[in-house]
Amino acid sequence: MPGFLLITIAIFFLKNQNKIRSKEGLLEITHNNHDFGSFETLRVWISNLKKLGLNITNIRGLGYRCEKV
Repeated sequence: MPGFLLITIAIFFLKNQNKIRSKEGLLEITHNNHDFGSFETLRVWISNLKKLGLNITNIRGLGYRCEKV
């Protein structure tokens, strides 16, 4: 399940490049895929995607944005 969730979040970011996505919207994705959906797990998923090469930035107070790949 964790690999599937990582791919789902990566696809979400790639479809929404250069758009700010709220943390709550990202939590919905993790919650819908039977993860606990906490902000802590979201940060772990984001850091894993950064290690894979996605340029994801935290927009403080708003959410996250994936720069063009």
